Amino acid sequence: MVLWEALPDEMKDSNRAQAVHISEKLKAVHCDIMPLTDWDAAIFTFTATEVERLAQMEHERWMHERRLQGWTYRDGPRNSTKKTTPHLKPWSELVEETRALNRNVVRELPAFLARAGFQIFRLDTFPETDTDHVLGTERLG
Repeated sequence: MVLWEALPDEMKDSNRAQAVHISEKLKAVHCDIMPLTDWDAAIFTFTATEVERLAQMEHERWMHERRLQGWTYRDGPRNSTKKTTPHLKPWSELVEETRALNRNVVRELPAFLARAGFQIFRLDTFPETDTDHVLGTERLG
């Protein structure tokens, strides 16, 4: 962990892009976020299937981002100067250890959002009118 101010601009941009993508990933598993109102509520838990899908989506987002920044695949250790990484390959080709890191990020998302004052909820658990009121928007498809 590094203080935000100490991060290179590329990493700050990457973190921002990851945060923006949270909503897209949650919608893929019929979830969304809203302000946390019950501080004693249990932390949301994704199903194993949801964790797998969201981890794959995050890896695909990350690969797209890296390619746009000029990174390429190369076996061996990551090289920031040459912009090469052994992780720039499809999910199915990643070693289990790397896939597990992505899954852990997904599993920690509810706690991360809670620290920021938000909570995840399943869209099908709220009646349409309640969701509209909570989100302040029309119901999301």
